[in-house]
This record gives sequence, C-alpha cells and structure tokens, in this order.
Amino acid sequence: FNAAAFFIDRHLEEGRRDRPAFRVESRRVTFGEIHKAVNQVGNALLGLGVERGDRVLLALLDGPEFVATFFGAIKIGAVPVPVNTLMRSADYRFFLDDSGAKVLVVSEPLWAEVGPAVASAKVLERVVVVGSAPPRHTSFREWIADAPVALKPADTSKDDPAFWLYTSGSTGTPKAAL
Repeated sequence: FNAAAFFIDRHLEEGRRDRPAFRVESRRVTFGEIHKAVNQVGNALLGLGVERGDRVLLALLDGPEFVATFFGAIKIGAVPVPVNTLMRSADYRFFLDDSGAKVLVVSEPLWAEVGPAVASAKVLERVVVVGSAPPRHTSFREWIADAPVALKPADTSKDDPAFWLYTSGSTGTPKAAL
C-alpha cells in the first residue's frame, strides 16, 4: 500500500483527471495537474539522491506545492515532515536536525525564519524554495521543470511511516509523532 497511489493516482484511474481536486485563491487545480506535479516532485527528489525512508522537511504554505511535495515524497517511499509555518528559527533548526532531513522545501515568505536554521543544520544537503531562491539554493519551479511526469509508487507497506508530524506536547518542546 502506498498512500500516494490511493490519494492521488486512483483519481486518474477512476476518470477524474480534469475534475477539480481543490481551489487555491481563484485557481482551480485538477487531479491531473496534481498527479503530474506529485510525480515530478517524486522524480526530482530521486534526482537529489533521496531514498526510501529519507526525511524531507516541508516548511510550506498551503497550496499545490505542499500537496505535490508531501505526496511526491510518500510516492517514492521517503518520509515528508510537514512543520508549522509559524515557528521561529530555533524551532526549524531543531526540526531539521532531529528529523535528519536531507532536503528542505520551503516557501519564500518563511525564509527570514528558516534561513538561519539552514545555515547551521547538520544533515541537510539541499534546499528548494517555492518562489525566488536565495543564492546556493534551488527554485521549486526550476527543480521540477524537467522532471519526468511518470512515476511508479514505491512498494511500501502498512509498517512503513507515511509521514512525520511534530506536535508541541505538554512541555512546549516539539515531539515527533508517526
């Protein structure tokens, strides 16, 4: 069972390619568009050397890029780690180091808080920015532009983690939960 196949691929198999999956502001995003973007992100992650079980931190605002990155990671058997977009730099540094994320995908408006965490992260290998990317980092659009649109789901099982989610817990210290 691969959650991306269930939540994304099956809609095309069931004939909903041109039906709206969701709306963002005044834009309608179809199941076909999301399917293509999920596959491109999955292939782009593979191109960065992301493997099954590797974590991908998502500091992303709501939108198609969040959905594509979340399910693109799941589709290749990687583990997306979505984090709260209202956190401070020290929190993002904790998330990066604690999760062991190899890749961070971040929305440009969050860079003021996320950027300092990136500079001192221990394991992080690559940063992809939705919007204008600072020097030494990659723009999301450019990153997926040439990525293939076909992608077979990883053969994951019910025992594989689909994603990590941090909660504040009772002490205010972020905790990972599966």
